[in-house]
Amino acid sequence: MAGGAAITLVTKSGTNTLHGSAFWFHDNQRLRARNFFFAPTTVKPVSIYNNFGGTIGGPVVKNRLFFFYSYDNTKQRTGGFGRYSVPTFDLRSGDFSATGRDIFDPLTGNTQTGAGRPLFPNSRIPANRISPIAQRIQSYYPEPNIAGPLNNFAIGATPQFNRAYNDAKINFQRNSKHMIWGRYGIMNALVGGRGIFGDGVGPSPGADPGFGDTRIQNTSAGHNYTISPTLLLDGVIGYNRLDQTVRGQDLGRISRRYSAFPASAGQTRCSRDSRTSTSTATPASACPVGCRSIASRRATPPRIRYAPSAASTISPLASMACCIS
Repeated sequence: MAGGAAITLVTKSGTNTLHGSAFWFHDNQRLRARNFFFAPTTVKPVSIYNNFGGTIGGPVVKNRLFFFYSYDNTKQRTGGFGRYSVPTFDLRSGDFSATGRDIFDPLTGNTQTGAGRPLFPNSRIPANRISPIAQRIQSYYPEPNIAGPLNNFAIGATPQFNRAYNDAKINFQRNSKHMIWGRYGIMNALVGGRGIFGDGVGPSPGADPGFGDTRIQNTSAGHNYTISPTLLLDGVIGYNRLDQTVRGQDLGRISRRYSAFPASAGQTRCSRDSRTSTSTATPASACPVGCRSIASRRATPPRIRYAPSAASTISPLASMACCIS
């Protein structure tokens, strides 16, 4: 019983005469209408499709040994379009008054229940209470290009798609009754897209952020033997191998990105191995249990935790106790 469809393919064989073919199909965005939701000034995303290749086959030794080869390459750049929500200028600066939500000071009142916490006036977080960590994170976000607090950022992106097939076959005519053949095929494909926030990643219109490199190889051999005009013996053996490597677009950039996020004044930057603090303003005991300094571990960035102290600042993106784990 097969888990899926069972497909039998027959690859062409060479003949006593040299033959070949070639093809090319092309399409691009200039042949297509503009997206209805694009702003008038928005340039249409690139959309290019090229599929090209060819075949060639002929004799190596006339009447005895033949070859056949085919090539098929696809290069596609199909732009995607999406609308997303990014922080407005007011939110970036800590002004939540337009949201209609009350913003409480997380460093006041009962630390267990939250009772007795006063509101920030006009739902605005003071500038000196905004976390520099949050400011660094929100620097990855683009400015809105559409009015409104939600779905206020429209963007087109063009993921890449490259795929190439190579197939080769040899036929040996042993005699008038017996033919032996072998073939080998390989496919290489590189696909992926980039997040709309660059190093901050985010979604990727038209694809997933990151890149996938796939290689599929298959080979088979067989023979046909004519026992009688009504009886044929056919045998085939094959092998298939799949290799795939998937990587994020920030591969190799993690350590540089972590080093760009300094701890705020009064905060302690820790990892999860001992209780050593990297902050001179806060004693080592302020680190959570099981933490130690990450100063000597830049090469392999650990999971980072920021433990707030009495002088802690507030993230305008979260408007809550600033602790990132």
